[in-house]
Amino acid sequence: MSKLIDIDVINESYIVLEKLNLLEKIPEDVLNYLKANVVENYSFTVDVNIPLDLQIENENTKVYLSYLFLKYINDQKEEKEFLLDMYKENQVKEDKLIREKYNPDNIFKQNNSNEERELKENQEEDKYVLVINEKISIFSKIKNFFKNLLKK
Repeated sequence: MSKLIDIDVINESYIVLEKLNLLEKIPEDVLNYLKANVVENYSFTVDVNIPLDLQIENENTKVYLSYLFLKYINDQKEEKEFLLDMYKENQVKEDKLIREKYNPDNIFKQNNSNEERELKENQEEDKYVLVINEKISIFSKIKNFFKNLLKK
């Protein structure tokens, strides 16, 4: 049994198993591990009239209890196969989501689209450049005209 299980998960799992009278279906070594790590006076109540998924907030507890149910508590072969298929299907869905999220091709596409969007925004900003017309006196125009002639 792994020592990486959170203490809250152990306490909540033990209380649920005890309340549902399922401790006798758990192997001795797992049960000893749970008993050795249970904290006394841990506050967690279980109502048998309410579904467990509504009572248990900790996702890790749900996962651990589902593992115990699949591995030790459930005796029906068809139900075990159904649950295993469901777990595999969920894993495939999760893997697909992760693959889509972190796919290098998509990351580069997103970067390209960001660059394209910035380019479009810059082009739009360039369209709205203010043109300031200064009134230039006739003498300044004549003076600039002769300066330009001398430069050539």
